[in-house]
Amino acid sequence: MLDSFKQKLDGYAVSASDVPAALVAFNVMLWGEWAVVIALCCRFRPLRTIASFSTAKFARRKISTTIHNKFPERSLTYYEQKVVAKAESAASSRFVRPIPRMMNLSPKDFVFAMAETTVLYNCMFPVWIPFNLSSIAYCLAARKEKHHNNNTGNDNTPR
Repeated sequence: MLDSFKQKLDGYAVSASDVPAALVAFNVMLWGEWAVVIALCCRFRPLRTIASFSTAKFARRKISTTIHNKFPERSLTYYEQKVVAKAESAASSRFVRPIPRMMNLSPKDFVFAMAETTVLYNCMFPVWIPFNLSSIAYCLAARKEKHHNNNTGNDNTPR
């Protein structure tokens, strides 16, 4: 994994010595984004709100029919149950269990918020990765520039 991460960062002109710091920053940013998405899902319930619209109900029936035709042994409900089961197992973790109480939510609402978070967060991954990598590359380049200016006495600040 570290090699593929290094290759991605090479495209952003990040040196090999900065890869460990970039990896830590990347993971910190992902966890921060996850926290924002779970907070939004707890507060606004976006997928459940969208699912209540008639257009969404029609789309769900269409998707369900397509999945059933392609995979007769599976259904959309099967995949929904898998997502909810994953969210329930995460919500039952001793580290996550206190969170619903802190957010004033019932455990059931928190499980559905976790399920929504799982779906939205993974759908947004194509956005998270380039955003995080470019942000990290920008910050590392700015840090190097500042370090270079401090060492050479060239701070380019107006006086």
